[in-house]
Amino acid sequence: MGEIETRLLKHGDIKDTIVVLTGDREKPSLCAYFVSDSEVSASELKDYISEGLPDYMVPRYFVRLEKLPCTPTGKVDRKALPHPKTMVTEKRPYQPPTNEAEAAVLQTWADVLELDPEKISIEDDFFELGGNSINILKVQNQLRKHFNCEISMSTLFLYPTIKELAADIMKNLLAGKLEFVVRLNKGGNKKNIFIFHPLNGLVYPYKELAKLLEGRFNVYGIQAKGLTREDPLPVDYAEMLTEYMEEIRTVQEKGPYIFAGYCVGCGLAYLAATEMEDKGEEVEAVILLDVGTFGSPWRMSWFEEWKFNLERRIFASHVKRTEIPSVHLGEQGNEEQKRLIKRVEDNNIEILRKRFMYIRIIHSPLIHIRAKKNLSLLLFQRTWLKMSTGGVKLFKMTGDHFNMFMSPHVEQMAEIFKANIDS
Repeated sequence: MGEIETRLLKHGDIKDTIVVLTGDREKPSLCAYFVSDSEVSASELKDYISEGLPDYMVPRYFVRLEKLPCTPTGKVDRKALPHPKTMVTEKRPYQPPTNEAEAAVLQTWADVLELDPEKISIEDDFFELGGNSINILKVQNQLRKHFNCEISMSTLFLYPTIKELAADIMKNLLAGKLEFVVRLNKGGNKKNIFIFHPLNGLVYPYKELAKLLEGRFNVYGIQAKGLTREDPLPVDYAEMLTEYMEEIRTVQEKGPYIFAGYCVGCGLAYLAATEMEDKGEEVEAVILLDVGTFGSPWRMSWFEEWKFNLERRIFASHVKRTEIPSVHLGEQGNEEQKRLIKRVEDNNIEILRKRFMYIRIIHSPLIHIRAKKNLSLLLFQRTWLKMSTGGVKLFKMTGDHFNMFMSPHVEQMAEIFKANIDS
């Protein structure tokens, strides 16, 4: 034990320590009792010891004491040391499970770590309770069997508390039932951003943006119908939106909502906002990325209206002839996947050829971000200001229409999101 104690005493915050064996002969465990002036987490100490000692010498438990109990002769009184299993909830207030998923994870931890389930809080850290590289495998196997789904080792490391882990498991179970709503990051905040697909129907372009927003927002991409099988495709935006909104409400039943869209997805974001407003739900923001205004004709000058229709026809014929850059297609798929993508893209082009159905001014705050190199949108900046009674913010970022979701441009986009949406 002396080697472990020597290593611990070299830690700047540890003033005194003793390492003892606890448990029975069949399942002995090392426990490090230590004295420090400041809080030091068990995970920090485990990492510290692991740098200089093998895994089998890393204590399972770490217990902080004000001072080590001593006998009259001045030696450490080992019999007076508290049992580590009685100390597991001492650091934070006890919080019981609030749902079935949390209760299942808690019971699994109790079984594997051999702890009293009534003394485990949903805010406790698995590794601070004695979790290690061996028993985490047992937890993984038991949770797989209970929830009947794949639970990766990465998930167990990323979400070390019962509350976090149970929430992530439930999100993944829900995601497996959704066809159009695709979870793009692990989130970290209660607020969701739903971003609708561009022309080819894929949400792959949004993965870098979602990664940059991780820890601030849960980002869900809305992909098009028909990408996984040859379903009947929608004939217009309204039909398209009906199925999307059903799944969006499965993820988030009530407002406030945050909708975003890129290219043709901007029309879907606008329609989603009007639908939610009509239902009396709050829409916190509508974020439109690199699109010309689709305001009512009477709100445009005759020149703007003429130019809008001309650009819409030119753009539709251009994308019909031009292959979409590979970044928008994501990883190379097989021929059947490419055929389905092309089918969805062609259908969206036909929808785009029609005049977009402007409904009314929205009342939700509107954020419009355009690529600086997309000069065709310049005439419509003042028209955007007439699109919402909730206020309109206009931003420019580097890049063009097809690379704005790529580095270094996407970093600017992410900063605009963070600065203009309360998280």
